[in-house]
Amino acid sequence: MKYNFYIVLGKKLKKKAMMTNALKQRLDKCIDLYKKNDVIMVCGGNIAKEKHTEAYVMEKYLIEVGNIPRKSIISENKSISTIENIENAYKIISTMDVKEFSIISSKSHIPRVRKIVHNLKLDMLYLISYVKA
Repeated sequence: MKYNFYIVLGKKLKKKAMMTNALKQRLDKCIDLYKKNDVIMVCGGNIAKEKHTEAYVMEKYLIEVGNIPRKSIISENKSISTIENIENAYKIISTMDVKEFSIISSKSHIPRVRKIVHNLKLDMLYLISYVKA
């Protein structure tokens, strides 16, 4: 079965585990791209020292706002930096039958993401999707 695999990179939460507009835009982009049977990985730990991790808040948003089934979402909730987002996501997807994936982040974040992917010498095909923020 053909499906798309999306990795949505987190962004530090505001007080009371509230998402920034940039993070909402990343998730909204993912919701727009999502089709039945696709898989989404949300990445982000608890860098803001809030009640919930970025991944938890992102997953909840995808389910409640995007009507995306829980079974379509993988949470990577340990990372506290972009490098860890990508390293931990890669560890997870390298155990799966994923041939290519799309990374969703903000436009201003993309050069950093590309550099990290290149420096880590990830051997999978990846695409970049971004939002304006």
